[in-house]
Amino acid sequence: MLSRRQFQKMIDYEAWEDDRLSIARVSRWLQLYRAISPQQLHERFRQMDEECQLALLGPLVETFDEEQYERMSDAEQDRLYRMPCGTLWYQVKSDEPATCELIQALIEASVSADMAWTYSLLGHASWMPPNEQEDLALQFRTARIEEDGFVPYAEAVRLFMPPAATVTAGKWSVSVAEIWDQAAHAGTISDEHALVLSSADAASSLGTDFLGRTMSLCLKAGFLSESEVEHLQRRLTHLGNGLATASRIEPDNQLGLKVVTTHLRALLSLSLDALSGSDESRAKEILRTEHPLALFQFALALVEEIRRGAITQMASGAKKVPADVVEKISRQWRQRRFGLLLDTIDRHAGLDFEEAEILKGLFNRWPLVAMPVKSTDDGVPARWVFRPPASLADLGQLRQMVEGVVGGPAVEAAAPEMRLVSKVSESVIESTDLH
Repeated sequence: MLSRRQFQKMIDYEAWEDDRLSIARVSRWLQLYRAISPQQLHERFRQMDEECQLALLGPLVETFDEEQYERMSDAEQDRLYRMPCGTLWYQVKSDEPATCELIQALIEASVSADMAWTYSLLGHASWMPPNEQEDLALQFRTARIEEDGFVPYAEAVRLFMPPAATVTAGKWSVSVAEIWDQAAHAGTISDEHALVLSSADAASSLGTDFLGRTMSLCLKAGFLSESEVEHLQRRLTHLGNGLATASRIEPDNQLGLKVVTTHLRALLSLSLDALSGSDESRAKEILRTEHPLALFQFALALVEEIRRGAITQMASGAKKVPADVVEKISRQWRQRRFGLLLDTIDRHAGLDFEEAEILKGLFNRWPLVAMPVKSTDDGVPARWVFRPPASLADLGQLRQMVEGVVGGPAVEAAAPEMRLVSKVSESVIESTDLH
């Protein structure tokens, strides 16, 4: 059987959804203990934090004294359950029969095990202010999962606010202007360079990324010691946890975690490719020395320059996007409100479908680049597939496609100086719309 600590940890990870205690998820676990015995149901419920107990019962249970009971109609009285004292009744406020049965079984089991505690619990659950106990329970839960390596939301959002690319590039004696020149050469689009895939493979991972090749070389050659590998794994895990938190992905959302991992891997690969100039020997040293967060933010900083340039071109009138819409896009970008920004592009920018999709890929919280695909399947036309940029070629292609949409250069030709992203106030962080 699970210990009390293990059971509480299970509730922390399994019973919450979007920072709210899910009655359905808690009930699913309590039903399992109810099937064992009423005693197990009571004991496991009592092992939860008191705040969780009250947060669960508060919305579901209401108590009534004799005076209130006498003023009710017969139909209303029939919906109540009487406590052993005969002077107190309670009602389960749920339309789900399974939930009503579970709460009734829980109260009956608790009365049998500890009557005084049960009366106290019902009294507190009935009269506590709404959401107060749930908010307290959330604070305790947040503290516990932080101890397990999960990052607080306000801190996690800042992971998407990269410093200037020249900060990381300068450490490795790399010119940002040279990176853009290499990306422009590697990312030239033409029909001859289109990927040739079957429809079944079109949305799958395309090839082995630069990060994967570099890691394989490091491990095969023994370039990284066992302790260095473990240290790198811990850093990557902590970064992945932070990005999942910023993206509002719950620990049990396996598909969402896989998406975050895919994007993180791609952006790390892009940084290694850019900083090393596609030199795998140099990439090995960068991987061993540089913190994964710095690599992740360096890739974001490169994408940020394309975003800034695209907004500048739209504001100059190169593309006939209404001035008020450009200002709105610029403001939402600075505030990191990517979900609202995508909606603005979709509904108000006045672009055709393909142009809007390219810009939405650029301004997505997790940037995406469109890849031209020639299908080998008969009757299936060529089309675009979106994926995270994982190489200089991807970065160059993203820049070229965006420039085609906005009607001008998205990156300055002469040694672009990538400025710090505008700092976002605490109030904006708290209200950021994440997508």
